[in-house]
Amino acid sequence: MFREDLRKHWEDGLAIFLKDYDSCGYKFQPSGAPCTVRGRENHKRHIHSSEPRLDRPSKSQEMAGDFQPRRLWKPEQKAQWLEGLEQAFTDVYLLAFQDADGGNPAELIRDHRRGGHERHHEVWKAIKSNKTCLACLQSVPDHVLACGHSYCGRCVQDLVGTPSRSYESAFELSECVLCGGGSRSTPKKVRLKPRCAGVRLLSLDGGGVRGIVELGVLLAIQKDIGLEVPIGELFDLVVGTSTGKRREGPFPPRGTILPANLSSYPSQAASWPSLSVRAANP
Repeated sequence: MFREDLRKHWEDGLAIFLKDYDSCGYKFQPSGAPCTVRGRENHKRHIHSSEPRLDRPSKSQEMAGDFQPRRLWKPEQKAQWLEGLEQAFTDVYLLAFQDADGGNPAELIRDHRRGGHERHHEVWKAIKSNKTCLACLQSVPDHVLACGHSYCGRCVQDLVGTPSRSYESAFELSECVLCGGGSRSTPKKVRLKPRCAGVRLLSLDGGGVRGIVELGVLLAIQKDIGLEVPIGELFDLVVGTSTGKRREGPFPPRGTILPANLSSYPSQAASWPSLSVRAANP
C-alpha cells in the first residue's frame, strides 16, 4: 500500500519541504547563532532573528552567503529516509489490523491518532490553519472550534466528534484533540451530510399562477412522505425569483407544515416572511 499509493505523496512532500521550509545550516561566529531563514527559495542572505515566526522579524545578525543545507539529501540518504517512513507506516498498520485481539480496528486507529496528537498539545497550540485539516493533512477544514483549530468532516466523524443523540449524521465536539481545548458542558454541534446525500437545492420560479403549481408539487411531496416532516427540512438552500421569493410565494419558513387544503394557503402565507435566498439548514 505504501509503495503503490503513498510513496509518491511522501516524495512530493519532501520536495516541497526542502524548497520552502528547510532551515539553513549556517551558524554565525563566534556566537554560534543559527541562520533562521527557512526555505531555499526565501534565502537571500544569512539572517538570525530571535522572533523568526513573525511576519516582519527583527534582524539581530545578518551576513551575505548562500543557503547551506543541514542535510545533503543524497539519493541514498533520501532512500533511507523513505524506508524509515515505510517501516513506521507498516508498524502502525499491523498494530491496528493484526494485533486487534478481537477489538475494533477503527477504534484502535482512532486511539492511536488521538494519542499521537495529545502527546504534542503544546506544539499544536502554536499551529493553526484554515486551509488544511491538521488532524489528517489531507482535506480542507470546514468546522472551526473556539480554540482556533479546524477539522474536515471526515475527522469530525472519525476522530474528534461523538455521535449526537438528537440528530442523524450529527456530532458533538467537546474537546480539541490537537490542543486539548474545548468544553464538555457546551460542546460544538456539527451536522454533516449523510454519506450518500447530495446538495438539496430548491429553485422557485415566478410568474403568478406558476407559484400555485409549485405549491401543489411541494404539497404532493409532503403528502407522499407521510411523516409530517416540514417541507423546509428537505432542502439545504432555497432560492426564488419574482413571486417565488415574495411573501405570497409558495415556500414557508422552517418548521411549517403546508396546509392540506390549498384554499387556506393565502391566509397562512400572509404571515410568512419574504425570502430571496435562504439556507434551510444553517
